This record gives sequence, structure tokens and C-alpha cells, in this order.
Amino acid sequence: MPSEADGGARWSVDHLFLDQDAVPTLVEVKRSSDTRIRREVVGQMLDYAANAVVYWPVDRLRATFEAGCGAQGRGPDDVLAESLGEELDIEGFWENAQTNLQAGRVRLVFVDDAIPAEVRRIIEFLNVQMSPAEVIGIKVRQYVGESLKTLSRASSARQPRRSSVRAKHPVGASNGPGVGRALDELDAPPTVFR
Repeated sequence: MPSEADGGARWSVDHLFLDQDAVPTLVEVKRSSDTRIRREVVGQMLDYAANAVVYWPVDRLRATFEAGCGAQGRGPDDVLAESLGEELDIEGFWENAQTNLQAGRVRLVFVDDAIPAEVRRIIEFLNVQMSPAEVIGIKVRQYVGESLKTLSRASSARQPRRSSVRAKHPVGASNGPGVGRALDELDAPPTVFR
């Protein structure tokens, strides 16, 4: 993510998704053993959001998405249509992404295996104060068995302030573009990895 106009990458967000309304969702994942979860991670995410809305042209996002699709041997228009429906206006989708970035309409998601009370309060405060941005904290537990690994959402932090659009089928990047899981799928049964 650049920190100046036409600048090179300065930061790297863990995951980036665009929901069906092209709202950018920036996801930062930490472990509770990483002491940076407190103030540093919150500041880091605010850096990402502040600079993304100013210096992150949608053309760069689109090019990154298209390159990732190409690396997977998939057509970007096919991925979007598969994720968001055949009736999707692809050019309109990317225009909406640009509009959302320019308006500061972004979603910031903190994911951790333990969200300290101090960070929970910061998330709640920011979510109330940062309209039209949305700030969410998600606590995820990992359970490991003999041959299974399960991830489960344990709780989340978000102070309700307005009705929000939830992603149904976001497209995005998880350290590389692709189709991501939706935020409201977090209420689904745990994901099991073998």
C-alpha cells in the first residue's frame, strides 16, 4: 500500500476484500502472543485506511486482482461473475470501489485469537466515530485434534451505530487476489482443515 501519490508499496495489509457493493475491507490478523495487538495494530490499521483512501487508485487494485486471477488460470470477469452474479456491471463495480475509497467508505477488521478489553473499547469507539467507515474486531479460536484443525469465531466487537451492508460474496486478496469468505459467513459452522 503506497503512502504517497504514485509511490511504491510502503505497507502490506494482511487481507483485502471488496464486498458486493465494492466496499474495501482491510483485515489485519494477529495472535495474542504478538504484543502489538494493542495500540500499534490499531495505529497500523488507521495508517492503512487513511492512506488507502487517498493514495490507492482503483486501477492498481484492479490490476492486482487481475494478476492474481491470471496466476490462478482464471479470468477476472469470470471470478467476479461467479462471486457476485452474472448480472454484475463489472465497470460499475470498479467505479463503485473508487467512489467508496474516495468517500472513506471502508471496513476495518481486526482478527485475533484474543481481543483485549482495551482494543475492544477502541474498536467500539472508532466504529461510532468514523462514519462512513466501519470498524470490527473478531476473536477466532483454533482447535487442533489428531488430524483436524478447526477455526471458530468466538466473539466480535463492534458498537452498532447504523445498519451496515454485510458482504455476501466478497472478492479480494489474501496476500494475493482471489475470492474471499464473507463476513456474515462467520456465523456459519466452524471451518475444518485436514
